Amino acid sequence: MFTVNPPRALWALLAALLALALLMNGVAMMGAPLSWYGFVPGVPATGPFNEHFVSDIGVGYVAAALSLALAVGRLERAAAVPAATFLSLHAVIHLIPLKGALRLTGIFVYQPPERAALLGEIVGVYAPAIVALALVIPTRWHELWPFPSRALKPLIAANERRLGVKMDYVREMADLNWPAFVRIGKVSALATSAEPDFDVRIAHMAALAAAQCDDCGECVQIHLNLAARDGVK
Repeated sequence: MFTVNPPRALWALLAALLALALLMNGVAMMGAPLSWYGFVPGVPATGPFNEHFVSDIGVGYVAAALSLALAVGRLERAAAVPAATFLSLHAVIHLIPLKGALRLTGIFVYQPPERAALLGEIVGVYAPAIVALALVIPTRWHELWPFPSRALKPLIAANERRLGVKMDYVREMADLNWPAFVRIGKVSALATSAEPDFDVRIAHMAALAAAQCDDCGECVQIHLNLAARDGVK
């Protein structure tokens, strides 16, 4: 969840303006498809008018606008992901030079759009996609989505049963600092990735001593439980 400060206010303003522009375009496509088809530079060059097709795309623009409106209302980047996905893929399709490129001979010949049509694509296709991507790319990765901490709760609970201790600090880390959680997970995986090729008692005593030096009560109890499970007296 975002906190309201000038950068967040700017984010919300950009998202709101983009949502308004997408909504107006979508409503025009649905309400007056023929007028929209003739008004937007470069669109007639894409092929004959199809009222149903233009209206369908208009629905996509309205849905993208609603996605951005939800993102503004909740101040969450993740809510803008559907809009960014639609606009980005739309821009990618326009980057592929298929319009007017296929000839009856089968030779691929690219015809660059006219200046007005190119300006229309920059303003109406590429710029919205760039803005939408900027809206969803987080400044810190743990802002991307609340999914990781929720999905990891059953895994954390399973580890609590396996290790015999409560791991509330791990839950807090997953909720508040996702990068730190990932790093500590890598360290734990490295420490348990292979069985020691020497006396297991030595390995457990070394791990226990390290936990005591780090002054981690939960870690000490974890290593005591693991050592007991392996038969260390």
